[in-house]
Formats: sequence, C-alpha cells, structure tokens
Amino acid sequence: MALIQYGPLVTNAIGSVSSVTFQENGSGQFVRVKKTTSKTSTPAKALITGSVSILSGLWKSVLTQAQRDAWTALAAANPRVGKLGGPLKLSGLAQFVACNQALDQIGVAAIDAAPANLNTTNPGPLTVNFTGPAGPLTVTPTTNPASDDVPLIFASNCLSPGKKANGKHARKIGYVPAGSAGPWDVTAIWTAKFLTFVPQTAITIVACYTRNDTGAQSLKSVGLVFL
Repeated sequence: MALIQYGPLVTNAIGSVSSVTFQENGSGQFVRVKKTTSKTSTPAKALITGSVSILSGLWKSVLTQAQRDAWTALAAANPRVGKLGGPLKLSGLAQFVACNQALDQIGVAAIDAAPANLNTTNPGPLTVNFTGPAGPLTVTPTTNPASDDVPLIFASNCLSPGKKANGKHARKIGYVPAGSAGPWDVTAIWTAKFLTFVPQTAITIVACYTRNDTGAQSLKSVGLVFL
C-alpha cells in the first residue's frame, strides 16, 4: 500500500486500474496493489494478530457505547503524524487497540476507559556505551522518564559498522522499571535476545516511554554504539 498526495491538476481518484486500486479512508488517499496473500507468519506476527482480535472482541462485547465514544474523541484529539507528514486520524477502535497493545508490552493489564490525555515524556537523543568484551551495554536518555513512564527498549543484533542507526533492525528486547533514571544497564535483556556480543560490529538501540496508566507512548529515540 502506498500513500499519495494530489496536486493542482489531479485532485482525487477512486476506483481501480488493472491491479491498482485508488481508495480513501479517514486518514486520506492511498493506493493499493492487489497481490496474492501469504499465510506465512512469525510468532511475533501471530501474537500481534491475536491481541488485535482479542481487543476487538472487548471493544464490541465489553465496552459501553459511552466508552467507545470516549476513545473516538481521544483519537480525534490526538492525530498522529502520517508517513507523508500530514495528520493521521485513528478510529476509536484503533486508539483503544494501540494503547492496550502498548500496555501489554510493559506487562500492564488492558484498560476499558479512555484516558483524559496521551501525554508522556520524550527520551530525547540516546547515549549508548559498551565496555567489552561482554558488557555492560548501557543506555542514557537526554531526559529521564517521569514516575509513570516505563522505558521500553528495542535493539538490533550485532550489525556491520556501515549500517545506519535508523532503528530498522531493532526488535523489542524488554523494558526497565517505571521512572528509572539513566543510565540503564540493558546487558541482560540484550544477551537474552541475541546471546553474544561480536567485536568490530555495531548495535542500534531504540527507546521510548510508555505511560503505565494510559498506554500513551512517546516518540522513539535512536542511538548507536560500536563494539
């Protein structure tokens, strides 16, 4: 699927041309190419699909209409930034799922009532340090988390030093207790995921803060360290 922005000559397009379909939803125009679906899945994808299914069921069968309306209002008041830089408006269901998936990542039970806001602190640029050959691997944010913010950590395996520190290769490895000031020693959770540090390589670290009472998530910050 590709997002598109129209100019002064072409302002809209709906329908299909061969295998290309032009569509529109609450977030704007997009183009979808018909393709053969694949049933190949990873354990991580299966968990995400399962959690979406469970949360969608809660939305329909457990939440009251007033609660659903509150989630819809929360989503409307907090648009995200889309890939093209414009506002991305989530549905109430999507906002409910996003907040509760974020809470699940830090081991907190799902919430039914929409929070009053999605405020959280941003970690800012990360400083990542490594002392060889077996660590410690530490991460220091520019701004420490508030007492309700849980630092969620993503990391890459050992990469070629030429790789860019863009977070593309980072996977969730764990989190540290709410309100923990840096530096955070992430050696144990990194080695539990990737096992062994390899000399003459690089590791990308990504961190964000998740509020443990609302599921609000900060912007992600990226850091890089050479081993």
